[in-house]
Amino acid sequence: MKKRTIVLTALLAGCLVVGCQGKEAKDNTAKDKVKTEIGNEKKEDTKSSDDQEAETEENNAGEESLETKSDEQTSQDTNMEEAQQPVSVTIYSENENADGFDQETIQVDALSAENLIAQLKKKGMLSEDVQVNSFEETEDEGEKALKLDLNQVYLQQLQSMGSTGEYMIMGSVCNTFLDAYGCNKIQVTTDGQEIVTGHAEYPGYNGKFE
Repeated sequence: MKKRTIVLTALLAGCLVVGCQGKEAKDNTAKDKVKTEIGNEKKEDTKSSDDQEAETEENNAGEESLETKSDEQTSQDTNMEEAQQPVSVTIYSENENADGFDQETIQVDALSAENLIAQLKKKGMLSEDVQVNSFEETEDEGEKALKLDLNQVYLQQLQSMGSTGEYMIMGSVCNTFLDAYGCNKIQVTTDGQEIVTGHAEYPGYNGKFE
């Protein structure tokens, strides 16, 4: 009887030990699971924070880009407004004795080659069919210079004049442009070619006509 009691007691103790170990293993597993979930949450929080920072930086970069574009557009608009403002220019034309130039200061809507040519037409110095092919402000030997290219009608008008009339027409164009743009030299061509008439040749740059 005592033997049986001892055996039963031993078996019961063994079961208790095994049960405790199983419970402890379960507890450890549960703890590990909780730790893992907490670690994953921290990683997700860190990732979410990084994503938010990256998105914020992208938004800031986008805003800076828009601000830069806005500044550039404002600058361009300002330049266009300045270029389109009315300006005073001096228009040269042949005097009554055909031995010099009359000068008249007027206002034009904007400073441009087309507007200056239009005013010279009004003064009767150019044919109505004379047109501007191209115009540019450039430099020659470190000095500001102008290049004006007109159509063939201008050359034909020059060739149809006597030497004095030709001088007056060329002089009125050169002087008007030089004064308007504050330059000392201008090259006038027709359809990209140097002007040659029966009276004179006009290679390179011309200064002011007296």
